[in-house]
Amino acid sequence: LSYSEWYIREAAAIVLQAMGERAGSDQVISSLIQLLADPDRNVRYAAARAQGVMGKKGANEKVLESLIQLLNDSDWNVRDAAVEALGKLVSHVREEAKPAIIKLALPLARNKRRGEKNDDKRETGYVMLRNLLAAKVSGGEDS
Repeated sequence: LSYSEWYIREAAAIVLQAMGERAGSDQVISSLIQLLADPDRNVRYAAARAQGVMGKKGANEKVLESLIQLLNDSDWNVRDAAVEALGKLVSHVREEAKPAIIKLALPLARNKRRGEKNDDKRETGYVMLRNLLAAKVSGGEDS
């Protein structure tokens, strides 16, 4: 995931997305977090989509914070992929982590700033809270 050519980093993220939760090792998730800040928009897009399918392992505060930062990305495809990934991952958050994730989601769900035309952040906050509250308690169970 650290090749100099952007298209190889993108292809690696696409393969990890196709593998889904099976690829969800700590090392893979950490590498994907780095790719979320990649200079190339195609790589950021692919990394966000891959993070979204990492399941319980990917549903941690560091990943969610990184995806929330992508809501400010200049590319709308990257923002859209971040929204989708956040919506998927919050349903896998462990019960003990929910308060921290709620603290991340609440500012997004609050009223938009004056003059801001993009409702992606607010909608993402709502979706995160809805999915978080609707998720079954995962207290150690594997589903």
